[in-house]
Amino acid sequence: MINHEHKFIFLHIPKNAGTSIGKALNRQCGVTEPYESFRIHSDDFDEKIWKEYFVFTFVRNPFARMWSQYIYRNWLYEKYPFNEILVNNLERIFDIEMEQKESSRYYYGPGASRKNKIKDRKKIIAFFSEKIHCATQTDFLKGMYSDGVDKRPYIDYVGRVETLQTDFDFVCDKIGIDRIKLPRENRSIGGAVHTGIDNYLDAYDENTIKSVAKKCSDDIKNYKYYFEGFDE
Repeated sequence: MINHEHKFIFLHIPKNAGTSIGKALNRQCGVTEPYESFRIHSDDFDEKIWKEYFVFTFVRNPFARMWSQYIYRNWLYEKYPFNEILVNNLERIFDIEMEQKESSRYYYGPGASRKNKIKDRKKIIAFFSEKIHCATQTDFLKGMYSDGVDKRPYIDYVGRVETLQTDFDFVCDKIGIDRIKLPRENRSIGGAVHTGIDNYLDAYDENTIKSVAKKCSDDIKNYKYYFEGFDE
């Protein structure tokens, strides 16, 4: 999300309260177009703008984020248990699902032939929106599954979902807009109904903790997370 009037760029990492943040920013900045999350990231890359604008993102405890991603998709309840097999193979699981829905001509990623690659960034991002959900926060910021642009060197501020309102207030002050209480948009509802688990901490066993720790090792290292915290 790029706002040229207030000169800021918001990097919306999936499953990190980004919809709530994006809609609130639009409202406070007088933007009438609906907030469309991933499509907003299709703005053309301009290094000069990225260096001059206030660039920020929000991160989340990867253990909470992984659980949120799991309960976000109903078909996961039916096909795959929440365990180390699911955690370590999310990308492949989504590949299978996507292959059933779309033609392979849309494939873009490691091993893709030149003939099958899509060069249109909007189509790539739209197609891989589910896989972007699976990517670690570090890989997402590196543009691994979208535009290939490593945005980390340009980030001025990293907020946390665990201190969401306080950190969002800081962002509002920084970009010069009035503070607003964040709404809770696009929540991963139904987790307790489908799984019987109210808190993500209760969803894990020793093997799953190790699996997430391995998959998200960069996030844990870069943002100082561990298996403890508060759910969104």
